[in-house]
Amino acid sequence: MKTVKYTFLVEGIIEECFIPLMLEKIGKENDIIFIKNNGSLKANAEGKDKVLNKADRYAKMASLQKSDLFIVGVDLEIFDHSGDLYIEEKENLTNTIKKSLIEVFPIVFVAVQAFDYWLLYENQKYTANSLEAKTKDDVKKWFYGDKGKARDNCEKIAKKIIQSIDFAIIAKKSKSFKNFYYEILSFIKEK
Repeated sequence: MKTVKYTFLVEGIIEECFIPLMLEKIGKENDIIFIKNNGSLKANAEGKDKVLNKADRYAKMASLQKSDLFIVGVDLEIFDHSGDLYIEEKENLTNTIKKSLIEVFPIVFVAVQAFDYWLLYENQKYTANSLEAKTKDDVKKWFYGDKGKARDNCEKIAKKIIQSIDFAIIAKKSKSFKNFYYEILSFIKEK
């Protein structure tokens, strides 16, 4: 079994809870053990602007700590019909970190509208790209129940979702998730 050390930086609670579980599940399917390697760096930057401000520093730390993988992501926060805003945001974030990464594979994701939307696509009644038009407040209320209890409920929700999640279904319903998921699979193939 191979071991992969990863460092990650995200803007929200659900990403912080879910990404390690996602990597663990994908790792089991591919005989890889993913080990979080953030050191003293907090994975949840608590907002998009903070991720953008910290991304380069985290990328440098990923290199210094000899991580194999650096995952950084933000929410687009709006519905992007054309895909142009998604591409622009992803390119900007990639350009911010790529100079600082030495022998570390980067995965940059931009969730349309937010990471929570991706997880809701596991529910079969949602068709491709149908959730992005819903407001963030509506999605968060459905997802967490009481928005004020998001941190308390996050780990429980993530663990419940990961048990039965089918990443291929989400990839069919969200282009931005498909990009993220396929980048992880591409990394695994290179290992």
